Amino acid sequence: MFSLPAPAPRGNAATRTGLAALVLLAALAGGCGAAAAPQNGRVWANSYAFGTLGERNFDARNVCGERGVERIEVLATPSTVLLSLVTLGMYTPKELRVECR
Repeated sequence: MFSLPAPAPRGNAATRTGLAALVLLAALAGGCGAAAAPQNGRVWANSYAFGTLGERNFDARNVCGERGVERIEVLATPSTVLLSLVTLGMYTPKELRVECR
């Protein structure tokens, strides 16, 4: 008959409890503090069919909140151009760079 090897030891209960407490503490600490809106932001505007279809409106309040917008630039970056080429123009995103006041 064949015999199965003994299972590998899993560690003692204190080690597992300590590890679980550390993971819980890290998860809770990650949620502390208020998230401030970024001063500047980069957002992709999705468009399709060489830019003829897709998003036309952009709400800068999602990036700047109530501070207001200083400037918005619409750019074709290397990554957006590459995506356009790979998809043969079916997906043609543009990058919006937003500067807040």
